[in-house]
Parts: sequence; structure tokens; C-alpha cells
Amino acid sequence: MNREPLRRLAEELAAEAQDVLPSGFPVAPAERDEQVRESVERSLADGSWAKYDGPRRRDLEAALAERFGHRRARTCCSGTFAVELALRALLLEPGDEVLLAGYDYPGNFRAIMAVAATPVLVDVEPGSFRLSVEKLEAARSDRTKAAIVSHLHGDVADGAALREWADRSGIALIEDFCQALGASADARPIGSFGHLSVVSFGGSKTLTAGRGGAVLVSDDTFAQRMTIFAERGNDAYPLSELQAAALLPQLATLDELNRRRFTNNERLSASLGRTNGALSYPTLAKTVTPGFYKWGLLLSEDVASLREEALRCLDVARLPAGEGFRGFARRAGRRSRVAGDLAESERAARSAVVIHHAALTAEEEAIAFYASALARLAQALEAST
Repeated sequence: MNREPLRRLAEELAAEAQDVLPSGFPVAPAERDEQVRESVERSLADGSWAKYDGPRRRDLEAALAERFGHRRARTCCSGTFAVELALRALLLEPGDEVLLAGYDYPGNFRAIMAVAATPVLVDVEPGSFRLSVEKLEAARSDRTKAAIVSHLHGDVADGAALREWADRSGIALIEDFCQALGASADARPIGSFGHLSVVSFGGSKTLTAGRGGAVLVSDDTFAQRMTIFAERGNDAYPLSELQAAALLPQLATLDELNRRRFTNNERLSASLGRTNGALSYPTLAKTVTPGFYKWGLLLSEDVASLREEALRCLDVARLPAGEGFRGFARRAGRRSRVAGDLAESERAARSAVVIHHAALTAEEEAIAFYASALARLAQALEAST
């Protein structure tokens, strides 16, 4: 493998970035920061910041439920715990199985273990980060009680087909849309398809309070079970009133910023041209509008070993990027059941390059530079084989 083209490209991009992006990676839009500051200051001024159960948390829960198509929302301390809380609502017993992609966030695997259920690992679709009905149906057994389906890296699973399958099969669908806030499919918001849907407000998310999460639900029984588990005299796993104050104005501007991210992603995608070269990305249905927390690219098999060098080129170009998840292919047979082959999940873990949403809200000059950097990176990767 010839690494020289990538070494030269890194030198070129480092020199160019000094002129185009002298201050480094983009940060959150200044107007959003100002709106958050004003909201938090109002909470400080009226004293609600110190309440166990303040008005802004209730307002946030109502807004989340309405925005994402559920009857109610319960906020909590993190997205990771929100997944566990959703599982707790199902009253799972030891031996019950929960289907999960072989490429997914590690906290989802651990949440299944925390409720004493058994993760069943299912491969993702080729060239993507998503599960399909066909994959899940092939993995289902008479012990299967739930499936966790995540929308990852700008990819979007077929929520309508998954919900129809889950209803028909008597399986609870937990929709993890932590990476897809504001995405839609067939004119419905992503997050509206799960029996329970989970969102995160972690420090890097498009809606952030540093920490926090929520479970969205329409079934009263599930909601009551979550309350019974979480209430220990008061809520044992709360989102604070100050966090809610920080989140409310961000929710109001989510669509506007998503439109900016979508437009800029279109420019970056166009720079790569076809999607079957050294750098590819999942193809979405025309009825899908993604919500970019991160944009996921996949290195082709013949250049996957060059991921470290590729990330170095993006780093010196001041384009915030990193590896994806490690996935669960190596956990096969350890505390889980594996349904079929996890070859695509293993490939995703080995070759994913994910670009952070901060890059997609950058100014026009930065986006043009990023587009050029990606195109040249694809060329350098192909020249390295």
C-alpha cells in the first residue's frame, strides 16, 4: 500500500487550512448560543432553576412529544439511560431477547444487559448503517420481545416498514433517533415510529445540554412503568430545569439549522460524485430527509487499512471527523446471540469515517474548502492502491 499520496495531501491541506480556517474547527452558531444564554438567564432570574419540577422541563417534555409525534415525553439524565428506561417499560425477564444491530452505539448493548435480557446481534444492510425488516425477521425467535433500531451517521432506517413489522410480530420497537433529530421519512418525523423512541442531549448532539435524554411514548402502560421504575420519592434520574432552559430555544431552531446542514451536506456529497469509489456514503430514499448529527462515509475494502492516514488529512484540513463505533462483531458468542453473518457490521466498524455536524454549519468558504479536501482525499486514496 502506497501511503505517499496521503502524506503529500496532508501537507498541502495543512498549509491551505491556515489561510481558509485560521481559527480552526467551526463551533456552534453564535445566534444559538445567544438564545440559550437568554433562556438560562430567565430561569435564573425567576428562581425556577432551583426547583425539583420546574415549568421549563414540563414545557420541554410537551414540546418534544408534539414535535416527534407522541402523546408524552419523559426527560432523564442521559440518552444511554433513556434506552434502559425504555427497556424497563417492557418488563423483560432473563432469557428474553432484544434485537440490535451488530454496528451500533455500545451503550445500547449495555442497556440490554442491564435489564438482564439477551442481545441478539443482526447485521446491517450492505453499504449502510441501518437495519432492515428482512434482517430482523430472520433473527427473530419465540423469545424476541423487542428490537432497538438506530438511525446512525445521517443514514435513516425505514421506520414505517419497521413499525408495521413490529406490530405484526408482537415486538416492541425502540427507535433510537439520538443522531437523527429533525430527520423525516414519508412526511413523518423520525422518532415517531417507535412504540418508545429515545433521544439524547449529550454534549456533542445537535440539541445539547451537556447531558440528558428523553423517552417518547404514547402507551399509557409503558409510561406508568417508567414512572414506577424512576420515581424514588422523586425522580432519581432527572433532567434539570437549567438543562431544559438550555434545550428549549435549540428545539425552536432545529429545523433552520438542519436545513443549513442538509444544504452543506449536498455540496460535500457532490464533491465525491459517485458513491462506489474509495469513499462512499449510504443512499437514501427520495422521501427521506436526514438529520445530520454526523455524516458517515465508508472506505472501500481496498483502502480501509488507510483510515488513520485519511483521518489525518481531514484533521489537518480542520474538518472535524473521526472513526465510527467499534461495533459488536468481536463480541459474538459472549453474552449475546448472533443471528447470521456480521460481515457488514464488521466492515462498518473497520472503515467508517464520520464527520461531525459542526462542519455542516460552517460558512460558505469553509464548506468549499471541505468539499475540495474530500474530493482530493478520495483521489489520494485511489492513488494509494
